[in-house]
Amino acid sequence: MDPESNQALTDEWKAEAGLLLSSQLLLEYNAFYFYAACAAHFGNPNVCLKGLERFFKESSLDENEHAQRIINFMNMRSLNIEFRTIEAPDIKRYEKTSDILKASKEFEQTVLNNILTVSEIAAKAGDGSIVEFFEDFIAEQVKSISEFNDLYVNCVRCGDDGMGLFLFDQSLLK
Repeated sequence: MDPESNQALTDEWKAEAGLLLSSQLLLEYNAFYFYAACAAHFGNPNVCLKGLERFFKESSLDENEHAQRIINFMNMRSLNIEFRTIEAPDIKRYEKTSDILKASKEFEQTVLNNILTVSEIAAKAGDGSIVEFFEDFIAEQVKSISEFNDLYVNCVRCGDDGMGLFLFDQSLLK
C-alpha cells in the first residue's frame, strides 16, 4: 500500500472515529440531562423524595464527567467533535418511581451496548487507544446497570407509594 492511500485510510478512520465517539458523547449528555430531570422531579416539594433526588443528582454529575472525559480524549486525538441535540426528558410520562428506575436501567444498558459497539469497531480498525479508553467505562456501566436493577427491584418490593416508598427513599440517604 502506498503512503498516500495509507494516509487516506487514516483520515477516513479519524472521521469515522469522530462520529462514533460523538454518538457516545450524545448518549452521555442525554443521560446527564435525564438524570438531572429525575433529580429535579424527586426534589420537587410535592414529591419530596430526598434520597432519590440525591442519587439522581450524583448520577447526573457522573454522566457529565463521562462526557467531559470523551471530549478531552477526542481533543487529544484531534478528532472532530459533533455536538448533537440533547433529548428533552419527559419525566411526567412515568407513572411510578419504579418506572423511572426501570427506564434508567434500560438506558444504562443502551449506553453499554453503544460503548461495546464503538470498542468493537475500533478494535477491527486497529485503534487500541479507543478500546483502552472505554475499558473503565465498560466496568462503570456494568456497575450502574446492577445498581439501577437493585434499586428497581427494591422499589417494587417496598411498594411504589406510601410508607414503603418513603422507607425505600430513606434507605438511600444512609
